[in-house]
Amino acid sequence: MLSKKSKITTICLITPGHISTDPRLMKEVNALLESGFKVHVIFTQYMDYLLKDDDLLLSKYPQLTYDALRWVKKNNKYRISHGIVQKFFKGVAKVFTNKTTIHKFILNRHYLWQYKKAVEAKADLYIAHNSGALAIAADAAKKNDVPFGFDAEDFHRGENLLITERKSLIYIEDHYLPMANHLTAASELIAEAYEKIYHKKFTTVLNVFPKQELSIKAAIGSRPLELFWFSQTIGNNRGIENIINALNDLQGDFKLHLLGDVSYEYKNHINALIKFDPRYLVWHKPVNQDNLFKICKRYDIGLATETGFCINNNIALSNKIFTYIQCGLAVIASDTLAQTKLYMSYPDMGDLYQNDNIRSLTKIIHDYQLFPERLIKAKQYCSLLGNTHFNWEIEKIKFINALNNII
Repeated sequence: MLSKKSKITTICLITPGHISTDPRLMKEVNALLESGFKVHVIFTQYMDYLLKDDDLLLSKYPQLTYDALRWVKKNNKYRISHGIVQKFFKGVAKVFTNKTTIHKFILNRHYLWQYKKAVEAKADLYIAHNSGALAIAADAAKKNDVPFGFDAEDFHRGENLLITERKSLIYIEDHYLPMANHLTAASELIAEAYEKIYHKKFTTVLNVFPKQELSIKAAIGSRPLELFWFSQTIGNNRGIENIINALNDLQGDFKLHLLGDVSYEYKNHINALIKFDPRYLVWHKPVNQDNLFKICKRYDIGLATETGFCINNNIALSNKIFTYIQCGLAVIASDTLAQTKLYMSYPDMGDLYQNDNIRSLTKIIHDYQLFPERLIKAKQYCSLLGNTHFNWEIEKIKFINALNNII
């Protein structure tokens, strides 16, 4: 049982983008509401195809209050005016490098709008998701004389950013994180990276989901081996080329399923790399989280092909790998630091391949074709892990306990 408060406290969560692309935030919303808190969310919307997904999430929580800024159209007044302001501050940042206001607008063109809504929410605690929301949460908290927190979904300064954006991000984090009262991170290595910089404790809350009802798919026989990879966007630095090159040398039947938003140019790029029958590759459009789990459960192997192209990619544990585990798929993961650490703790979940040795990926997949009993064993083990180790029922207790320490 999660602890309940005798006095209901209002908590405001802030993200620069869509709530439907931030499942971590919405899981926190659910946990907070279950625990008796009032919850207010502040977010913006800029992609047409995600509007329905946002609305679906909001309909699930009628007790949730929110402010949403919609700037999807090119002629939208917020897109134009806030964009002009952001460009102005990017220009003056070359001269005035130590002005906090400048860096707030570089990280978030909607800083003023979100800050105004945050102050009006009169929350007892503000939590920022993503560094673009950090200044907003901290400034609103200061205005209302309450604490604020930060959830490090990624090690943001270790991402592949433009020089101006990285400078602003580091400036904002250095300015505000030492004053934060509540700090969480999505992986142990992300927590350690931030702790080394700020000498403050970050609570690790993994990117897992509620427990899933599963029925393990029958062993492969006459049917092809079904491989699955997903993300919001299919593009560069995701390991897709590595998958294609590994499958080019694979013998036996298989099907590769790629789910996510993909550009016409990138799709052609991938199709040009294929040496196997192009019918073995199936493209799927993005879906909401509920439908993602329904789709994922159909397959045999989940591919976690992070390339480690930047520091954050090397130390993060994406919701992708936990989705595979919770859907009862065997997991084939690349040897980034974070994924290697996870695999070494739970080696029966699948296999680990070397990013610099694509043949190792080919061999792993081929072995599952040759020894389907290994596949069933790994899938059963992942199903067990999803019920006993990696699920939101466990992680939300950590999240709520961390909050109870400051409220």
